[in-house]
Amino acid sequence: MKAEQTIIDQDAQEIRVIPSREDSYERLLEEHNLLADEQADVENIVLRKILRKQLHEAIRNLEEEEQYLIIQLFFMDRSEREPAEELGFSQKAVNKRRHKILGKLKKFLEKF
Repeated sequence: MKAEQTIIDQDAQEIRVIPSREDSYERLLEEHNLLADEQADVENIVLRKILRKQLHEAIRNLEEEEQYLIIQLFFMDRSEREPAEELGFSQKAVNKRRHKILGKLKKFLEKF
């Protein structure tokens, strides 16, 4: 950390202060309180990306029909009735499968 420089010119009886180009992290936090928020945002973005990658990997480990169902329900925002009709199941059967698949995904993600 560089500090500001004070130059005293005794001949001219002047005092000049040359500000530092660098500053302390703590002082910037106190003055602006921006860096902490920006760092938290960066950490959250990175964490979300990591979790998203792990989730996609977990979904790829599901059986094809399970993948289809999860994608339809959570990524395509469809109701349980819509894929149930397509697959020839009752809505209740799709609901049970959804819970079973979510359990598989949870177990896979707990490994990380």
